[in-house]
Amino acid sequence: MLLIAEIILGVLFASSITLLLLSIPGSGILSVLSSMFFVSFYMFAGVFLFKAHKANSLAVILSILGISISVIGVLFKILDWPGGMLSLKIGLTSLSIIGLISFFLYPRSKFSVYANLLARSIIYSGVCALMLIANF
Repeated sequence: MLLIAEIILGVLFASSITLLLLSIPGSGILSVLSSMFFVSFYMFAGVFLFKAHKANSLAVILSILGISISVIGVLFKILDWPGGMLSLKIGLTSLSIIGLISFFLYPRSKFSVYANLLARSIIYSGVCALMLIANF
């Protein structure tokens, strides 16, 4: 159930950012609302999504914060608000650390939590890296 909610919110966020880049009227408020729901989902449901009781809870919490900061940084960068670059750099740094931790811990423990963290950190790190090098 949480995975379906994550996919729905991710698609809503991606489509709102696409509409914003196409300069569709009203897409600014849609992107702000969708990013707010996306970040809220990760902040509150992320512990249950990643099954933190089975793995290193510090890695899960850092991953949740990294994803949330990255999503906010993407929104700030596209809307040209101050603090977008800083949020992207902080998010990319924390996601890179989590990616390395997950990469080394997954072969030892075989918890699916670390595979999920690694996949999400790669995806969001790629988005952050693209936003850092993009000129809007």
